[in-house]
Amino acid sequence: MADQHTRVYIADSKVSWIAAEILRSNGNTIDVQTFPDPSEENLDDHPQTPTQRTVAKDSVCLQNALPDEGCEDMVNLNYLHEAAILYNLKARFHGGLPYTYTGPICIAVNPYTWLDIYNPTVQDQYLDTSKLTELPPHVYAVSARAFHHMKTTGHNQSILVSGESGAGKTETTKILMSHLATAGDRDAHNKELTLNIVERVLQSNPLMESFGNATTSRNDNSSRFGKFSELQFNADYELVGARCNTYLLEKSRVSTHGKGERNYHIFYQLLAAPQEFRDRVELPDADPTAFPFLRGVAGDDGNALKESDADFFERTLKGLTTLGISESVFGVVAAILHLGRVDFKGVDQAAMVAEAKTVAAISKMLGLDAQDFEQSLCTRQMSAGLDTYTVPHTMDQATNARTALGVALYSKLFDWLVTHVNASTTSKMHVAQRICILDIFGFEIFDANSFEQLCINYANEKLQQKFTQDVFKSIQVEYEEEGIPWTKIEFADNMNVLELIEGRFGLLALLNEECMRPKGSDVAFTNKLSAHYNDNDRFELPRLKRNCFTILHYAGQVVYETSGFLVKNTDMLQRDTVLLLNRSTSPFVLSLFPQAEKPVTNRLKRSNSILGDSVGTQF
Repeated sequence: MADQHTRVYIADSKVSWIAAEILRSNGNTIDVQTFPDPSEENLDDHPQTPTQRTVAKDSVCLQNALPDEGCEDMVNLNYLHEAAILYNLKARFHGGLPYTYTGPICIAVNPYTWLDIYNPTVQDQYLDTSKLTELPPHVYAVSARAFHHMKTTGHNQSILVSGESGAGKTETTKILMSHLATAGDRDAHNKELTLNIVERVLQSNPLMESFGNATTSRNDNSSRFGKFSELQFNADYELVGARCNTYLLEKSRVSTHGKGERNYHIFYQLLAAPQEFRDRVELPDADPTAFPFLRGVAGDDGNALKESDADFFERTLKGLTTLGISESVFGVVAAILHLGRVDFKGVDQAAMVAEAKTVAAISKMLGLDAQDFEQSLCTRQMSAGLDTYTVPHTMDQATNARTALGVALYSKLFDWLVTHVNASTTSKMHVAQRICILDIFGFEIFDANSFEQLCINYANEKLQQKFTQDVFKSIQVEYEEEGIPWTKIEFADNMNVLELIEGRFGLLALLNEECMRPKGSDVAFTNKLSAHYNDNDRFELPRLKRNCFTILHYAGQVVYETSGFLVKNTDMLQRDTVLLLNRSTSPFVLSLFPQAEKPVTNRLKRSNSILGDSVGTQF
């Protein structure tokens, strides 16, 4: 290990690991010489000249002798550790090879460019599973094995696509779906019908992206919802349909987003539409900065229209046409944009609409009486016994009611879209087998983290535990039961993080409890966390920040700001507003709000509000 000239990796605080060669051994330490990495010559953090260092002998990792293109399957590496994995992936990435295997797992490193390795010829090559070992690593091998196992075992298959935000999960999911969608059509009995189904399934992806994806600080096309896609096959293994279940749409993005980020793509696509189309939905102004819901934080200039927005609008129209979905969706999208422009003025602390013209435009698009709509924003009905009172809103209450309506409209619209996409793509015939693909948010750490990041990171903790269970725990149990000798592998187990979040007295339980209190508040919730988890190794309270807490996740430490936690968890909409929408003259709006929701047992309840299951309990 400490022989002279042995090639090793040494830890580095800036770039994680640096390649080096041992010069001499000094007992418990060794002297090494590092080598510049040509692939990192433009990075300031990486050493550009050879340097000598003295490091602890037990801190270095042995290098593998790698070909220029790296090792295709990392189970074949002689030394398998973090440094070896990173350097092997880097070697393959710089060789234009984004895919690498680790046994049955395919690791993809996002090249941030489209490579010519996804054409029909390549798709067909990987469908012959007997030749997969002769072909370079590819995500097509994963879809091909799933299709092959479905045919040979008769069992449904699942593919899990995981990774941090910006890793390329959404594109990978689309590549997998495209391969699977065409895998069964080579010998299809009815080619024309099969091609029509394939077209519908593939068109559903860009349509869902338009309404569910947004530009974030780490990804220009970030999925802001989780998606479980089910591809349906008949007894002859021909694709006959598809279905999509969605989870946890990031609703708060409708009204606010961070610096350099954007709202959902569809808003910008609509503003980039032809003038005559925008005139139909009362949007003569195409400047995103004219709409407060699109401005983001003060002084942010990252919301201008892109050249691609107009092209993507045409793609969205094509998707709607292919799936037979009404263009009425754009009227609601426009109404949401206008809602952000509704301002209020105070008269004796009672809010009044400052500009009636905007309210009139919204009322027209939603099929509402303008006067009734204005009253729903500026007042609320309160009941005491048999009596009902009209209570005026303050400026803040009116603004909150306006924002809540915009968020609720978009959420309902998204759910409606998913339902109608499914109605168009779900098989009307018998479904014999299914292949499912899970594409869910990657782990997120931003400058400001709120309830949405907690939900996303909680979901990733669950996936990590699934991985740990399948790769480590279950295999070790199997070895023990069969009496197979094995060396115990130490691995990080995140069960204590899950217990902190989802346990009987976990964070989500305390949040729901605080939401039930008549005067529950974010501050009281934060104080309750401090009292319960002060001794928990995975929980901290920042000393220099108020109304925050820290969780030590498996992927890193995240500070969460509790402002808005209760509102986001209860997902509340004023009853008066829902009842008003129930009286809309627009059939489309009525389909979004078919009837006033009624209180249901085990649901959070507050007087004069309509609440569904809390967001936290939907996991």
